[in-house]
Amino acid sequence: MARLLPYDLFLFNPGRELIWQSKPDSVIPLSPCLSQIESGQCVACPRMLNDCPLASAFLDARPVRLTLDAGNDVQLELQAIAMDADRPGDTRVLVMQRRISALESDLGHMRDELTRRVHQLDIINQLLAGLQQTVDRQQMLYVLLSSLTFGKGLQFNRAFYFERVEEEIIGRMALGPIDGDEANQIWQRRDLGQLSLAELLHRHEPEVLTSRIQQMVGGIRFHTSVMPAYLREALNGEGVARIERGPHPEAGAVCLLGMTGSQEAWLAPVRRPAPDIGRRWIGFILVDNLITNRQPSRDHLESVSTCAYHLGFALERYRLNSQLRRKIEQLEALNEALAQSRANLIRAEKMAAVGRMTSNLAHELKTPVVAIGGFSRRLTKELKDSSPAWAERADIIYRESMRVERILDALLDYADPQVLRKAELDVLALLKQTLERMEEDFQAAGIRTELTSPARELILWGDPVRLSQLFRCLLQNVLDLNFEQPGACTRLDMLLTVNDEALTLQFSDDGPGIPPTIGEQVFEPFYTTRNSALGLGLPLAREIAGQHGGTVRLGTSNSAGRGAVLEIQLPWRYHGEDPVRR
Repeated sequence: MARLLPYDLFLFNPGRELIWQSKPDSVIPLSPCLSQIESGQCVACPRMLNDCPLASAFLDARPVRLTLDAGNDVQLELQAIAMDADRPGDTRVLVMQRRISALESDLGHMRDELTRRVHQLDIINQLLAGLQQTVDRQQMLYVLLSSLTFGKGLQFNRAFYFERVEEEIIGRMALGPIDGDEANQIWQRRDLGQLSLAELLHRHEPEVLTSRIQQMVGGIRFHTSVMPAYLREALNGEGVARIERGPHPEAGAVCLLGMTGSQEAWLAPVRRPAPDIGRRWIGFILVDNLITNRQPSRDHLESVSTCAYHLGFALERYRLNSQLRRKIEQLEALNEALAQSRANLIRAEKMAAVGRMTSNLAHELKTPVVAIGGFSRRLTKELKDSSPAWAERADIIYRESMRVERILDALLDYADPQVLRKAELDVLALLKQTLERMEEDFQAAGIRTELTSPARELILWGDPVRLSQLFRCLLQNVLDLNFEQPGACTRLDMLLTVNDEALTLQFSDDGPGIPPTIGEQVFEPFYTTRNSALGLGLPLAREIAGQHGGTVRLGTSNSAGRGAVLEIQLPWRYHGEDPVRR
């Protein structure tokens, strides 16, 4: 702080007699003897003036300022003071005497002090701006350490941040050269030395995590129980503490300065400004001048303390933001679970409605449909030779009755899922068996099928009836496409692959495909884009896969936007030659 300006005060009465002065030994150069008055003016006045400033101040009751050139560099200010408003003549004159050179010197000190303060405030403002522009913890530390070491800032050679994690001290980040050679390389870069902190953070890509000093500090880790006494005292104190490496290290304690290579350093504790947990320190900043050995000024040390204070706030903001993000993630998970529960409830309601409907349909329609199918099949055979036209009509009745019967079976299967009866089964053999049973239908529809698979048994634990039904649902999905649009699909490729965790079966056709706008809607019960379909095949397939811990999902077509791809994924493990059965 600037020192007080040197001045002397003198108080005169209307008789121009000195009645009080601030310092007993001070002398006012207005007159050698202020108490000798003759003919209305002071005796032996060096100015030899008839209009004495002291007399003018009494007469005019106005401020008077004059400078005496008596070789003593003195400035005088005179101010009349009315002691009593009802008595105009009762006036006193206060004389302030100052030396001009001392005033200018003090003004210079004040100017230098203000310049330093403005520089420090500029650094702190840039630090705060950098901290406010990021929510990343690593970036916060980089901003803080940069403010302590960059060329136009506080100019410490090196800066470290150590964090307290429960009862351990862990080195988190360091900035600066590890030795003189590296310092020369850094300081030769004039572009860095001329940048402000904001420009440095904007233009310079930090390489903190790969620097030599970062690798050094990243290996520092010790328990609070082995901290030396001077370190405990510095961390429990306020402000910045100077620490140095002594010749006789404390027995059983770590030497922090020895770990960083410093002979002396300055430490500022970082505290969390949270009233619920008190002012416990959560880490500390360590700065040194290993290369230049320069002693920091008091202003620089105050700035280090201020930086530690603001870092505490920034880290608390980071902690609260992290908690907020976790809460948001939890809420999103709860919302997702709620949406899933709602979807399950809707699905359960649909299944209940289907169950009620199918129980009536099964009794009312299944028996006559089976009879119609049987008699139409018999008529087809009997009329084949005698009346081909009627035989063709009977065959149409038979095929339509079979379609109605499949719809009824799908309703019953979806509404009343069977209890799984699991056993060891060969997935590949089961798929081939299902495909063989439907091969005649694929030939009639003009669809060529091809299966690619590993040349070995693929044993898993599952229900053969339900898995066969799963394969049939996806195969029938392709057949139904050609039933409604003859010739829409000509090829079906099946690819069976395995890894250590899952078995994947991919069905790819060359039909018109599934529009992207529909997507997952194809797995909703009763959703269909075909006039002749009920919309239960794919939902039933996903239901069966889910019962086995697997999934059915839409895949990506490889053929320029044409064709649909469906993938079944079932859990499976294979180690060497021995399958692991589930």
